[in-house]
Amino acid sequence: MRVLTIDGMTAAALQIRLIKAYEQACPGFLRSVDCFVGASDGGYMALFLASRVSEDDEANLAMLDEAIAFSNALIPLFHLTIRKGIKFATGWFPLLCVDQFQAVFAQYLGTGTLGQLKRKVVICSFGAIAWTPVVYTNLLPQAPPSFQHRGQPETTLIELALATSAFPMALPLHGKGGARVIDGGWVATNPSMLGVSELCRAGAIQRGCDPTEILASLRVFSLGSTESLAEHKRVINKPPLGCAFAWQRNSWGWLQWVLLRPWLMLDMSLQGAINLADVELRAILPASRYLRVSPPLAEVTDGWRLLLSRPNTLIRKLDSEAARLVATPAWFQPIVEWIGSSYLGADR
Repeated sequence: MRVLTIDGMTAAALQIRLIKAYEQACPGFLRSVDCFVGASDGGYMALFLASRVSEDDEANLAMLDEAIAFSNALIPLFHLTIRKGIKFATGWFPLLCVDQFQAVFAQYLGTGTLGQLKRKVVICSFGAIAWTPVVYTNLLPQAPPSFQHRGQPETTLIELALATSAFPMALPLHGKGGARVIDGGWVATNPSMLGVSELCRAGAIQRGCDPTEILASLRVFSLGSTESLAEHKRVINKPPLGCAFAWQRNSWGWLQWVLLRPWLMLDMSLQGAINLADVELRAILPASRYLRVSPPLAEVTDGWRLLLSRPNTLIRKLDSEAARLVATPAWFQPIVEWIGSSYLGADR
């Protein structure tokens, strides 16, 4: 089984452009995917791809243009305005408007349901009341719902997209009562390991076999992004606002962590979990059946840039960064070769 996983945050906006390049270089790549896995932004991209992929390679290439348009349509919704800032400053309202997200999801995901998807999916959220990861999947469509596994064939794709993207403080909790959830990135910004474990669990139940037998059949292509090493060093070493006095000793008390680097702990915790999933999968899957692609994207990954930059500026940066990567043979060609020889394998 071939698996394609897409990270949350702005990685999805870059990777959907690169997926088009992979399809152009290896026609049939997208058609070959059996299961799409995603969290947060990667979750609704996975839902879109799973609902639109077909056996026609030319149609899939055209569909990817619409997927990029879907991603672009969401970027302006994050842009900070005076009205949003005043409402958020009261402390009683989230920063973004969920109705706007719902409208875009309705435009691109339509009235489709989990049971109508053309491919298997694994989408994650976090239970705000159950206090546990929540997985929405059609791997076992007849399985009864539980606090940890939800989603029935009639569950709409819009509901799933809202469930996986309800980022705290940015958007409200999604759902009602004990079923309320928040953004899937709080479970796994890199959902690759979650996807593999769910496939092994479901496959073992369906076939009545040991989960390791399922593991031996998987080929996993994991897509994300990261900040550059230079950006990491800047965050750690460069004193902000001329506060060099705070770096005279390497003690790093609450001043350095909380006041001068308020995003640092969140960035570290997210990146640590992202990298851990990669380390785990490289330990259990050979290089011929697992590849992680996470190019640096420092200009867009910063949350403040997403909020404060003009949407068209960010879209142009994403386009130019994707074009730059594709035009770099030392970066792009090994990926294309792996797709052709390992991911598609015997189909070629």
